Amino acid sequence: MQTVRYPLSILFLSLLFSLSIDAKETFVLGAEDQAGPWGRADGTGCGNDIVKAAFAAVGDSVELSILPYVRAKKMAIDGEIAGCFSMSWMTEFKNKIIFAAKPLYHVEVTLLARHGDTMKIASLADLPPGSILGLVKDYEYHPEVRMTDNRNIIIEEVASEEQNLKKLAAGRIRATVVCCDPLKSFSLLLKQADVEGKVDSNAVVGRQGSYVGFSLRNPRGMRAKEHFDRGMAIIINNGIYGSILKTWLSKCNRPGKEDRQ
Repeated sequence: MQTVRYPLSILFLSLLFSLSIDAKETFVLGAEDQAGPWGRADGTGCGNDIVKAAFAAVGDSVELSILPYVRAKKMAIDGEIAGCFSMSWMTEFKNKIIFAAKPLYHVEVTLLARHGDTMKIASLADLPPGSILGLVKDYEYHPEVRMTDNRNIIIEEVASEEQNLKKLAAGRIRATVVCCDPLKSFSLLLKQADVEGKVDSNAVVGRQGSYVGFSLRNPRGMRAKEHFDRGMAIIINNGIYGSILKTWLSKCNRPGKEDRQ
């Protein structure tokens, strides 16, 4: 039998092609360090698990830089990292950030007032002029919340929802809004701030998605998005997404320290 000999150049190209098929990529994303059950300072979190699982589903890995959200967002906007999470849309992201096809989760923006407030505050429009509304600095709120700037409402910003809940219970502000989701429930927030029975949930202002945002200024941002979108679709369809969420729901509903982290 005659032996077929191939030029070394063809063999080399074939090897490169086979390696490229099996090659795994690693993307660097910023992950929030103070997002409750979705992302913690120690690197654990439901959102972190979902993002890792999505990339793993397409054979990739992700390196998470655990950072304060404001810093992670700036790094993504500036193109220093491929993206960050969790983000909700703001006009400042135009031509800088592109969101994943599907959100990690949805939040309900809920209006709160002090228990026993004699005035019925069923919406932000019910706040009298001069009222103080407590918000969290650099949060990406629903458009209905941002419109309060045009209603003669005084905005006071602090570092966390817990601070606003304490201020509301003490009567230092007239109202605040919190972002509740499947893991971070209204009751959990009240428990964390130790204001149970002192604050009422009056209305849902709006609903919005929390996404992985990918940098349009980072050379690998769009590639990371494409890989993540494919992986996210896979883990939603095969049940891994639901399993991760169920595991974290169980942790958050477990009595003791788990529901306070």
